[in-house]
Amino acid sequence: MTSNQGKHETAPAPQQTDWIAVAVVFLSGVLAALQVGKVVIGLPALREELGLSLGAAGWLMAMFALLGVIGGIPAGAMVKRFGDRRLLILGALALGLGSAAGAVASSLVTLLAARLLEGAGFLLVMVAAPVVLQRLAAPRDRDLTFAIWSTFFPTGMAIALLSGAALQGWRGFWLANALLAGLLAMLVAVTVRRGAVSAAALSWQAMARDAGVTIRAGAPMLL
Repeated sequence: MTSNQGKHETAPAPQQTDWIAVAVVFLSGVLAALQVGKVVIGLPALREELGLSLGAAGWLMAMFALLGVIGGIPAGAMVKRFGDRRLLILGALALGLGSAAGAVASSLVTLLAARLLEGAGFLLVMVAAPVVLQRLAAPRDRDLTFAIWSTFFPTGMAIALLSGAALQGWRGFWLANALLAGLLAMLVAVTVRRGAVSAAALSWQAMARDAGVTIRAGAPMLL
C-alpha cells in the first residue's frame, strides 16, 4: 500500500520565462537590501535622536545576520510547506510593518523590535525568492535569471545610499520603505502564479536534525 502523506508535487518547467514576475521578485530582493542600507544611512541621525551607543547601533546592524543563522532552516521548511509565493508576500508585508513600526519608534527597545520584524521579513524574502525564480524561469533562461538576481543586494544598497540623503530625516526614509513594501506585496500577489506546496506537517525534529547536520559540516559554521 502506498501512502501519499507528505507528497510534494513539482510543477513542470515553464516553456517561457515570466519576465514581469521575475522583475517583481528581483525588486522584492532590492527592497530587502534597502532595509540593510537604510540603517547605514540613518545611523548618525539615529544615534543623535535616540542616544544610541555604538554597541546598540551594532545590534541594529547585526539583527538580520543573527536571524539568518537562527531561522534559515525553519524558513526553508516553511517555504516548502506553505508555498514560496505566500512566504514571499508575507516577507514583504513583514518588511513593511517593521519599517512602519520603526518610523514611529521612540526608544531602542521599540526600534529593535521593529528591526526584528524586518529581519524576519528579510529572511523570508531571501529564502523564498530564489525558489520562486527557479519555477518562473524557463531552463534556457535560468542562468540569466539568477545572474540578475545576484545583483539585488548591491542594487539595494546603492539605492539606499543615493536616495537616503534626499529624504528629510530617517523616519521619512523608514516610512517610504514601508509604503514600497506594501506595494511590492501587492505586485507579487498579482504577477506571481502559485506554486506547489507540501501536504506534510512541519517537523521540528527534522529541522533539528538538519541543523545538526549543518553544524557538523563545519564549512557553514566557518562562514
